[in-house]
Amino acid sequence: GARRWAWAACEERRPSLCEMPPWWHLRDGRAYRVFAQPVTYEEAERGCVGLGARVHLATITSAAEAAEVDDVISRDITTYPVLWLGGVRRGPRRALVWSTGEPFAWTRFAPRQPDDFDGRQDCLALDIKTRAWHDRYCDSRYQAVCEREPQTSTKPSGPR
Repeated sequence: GARRWAWAACEERRPSLCEMPPWWHLRDGRAYRVFAQPVTYEEAERGCVGLGARVHLATITSAAEAAEVDDVISRDITTYPVLWLGGVRRGPRRALVWSTGEPFAWTRFAPRQPDDFDGRQDCLALDIKTRAWHDRYCDSRYQAVCEREPQTSTKPSGPR
């Protein structure tokens, strides 16, 4: 009979070729995708999570990960000067956290950021030109960067 393609995680050992869809950029076991459609923060997070297991708005927890994301966005055509990342203010102290629950152990905020201007800038965005982070109004519309964690990742997946 005819053979059919079967989708499986690339990390699974199989005697066949594994290929990510062309719109994902592989970096060190993770995959990233820039979405050109400008959306709100919540729409961006839902859109990323809806792409499958271990997918969320990009979380940047080290200089190495920042370099991976920088490389991906420099290869993709972006029409907006700002991209959503997976940082959001939560809890009674309104602390910025990654949507995956990871702490902000490494940061790249612009000078005088985050400033939480008027107490409503609750979502994290990346400036394309400077690569610096800013807190922004969550209902602003920007492009987004999604991240797919490796199957063996220690990072939590999806929003908490």
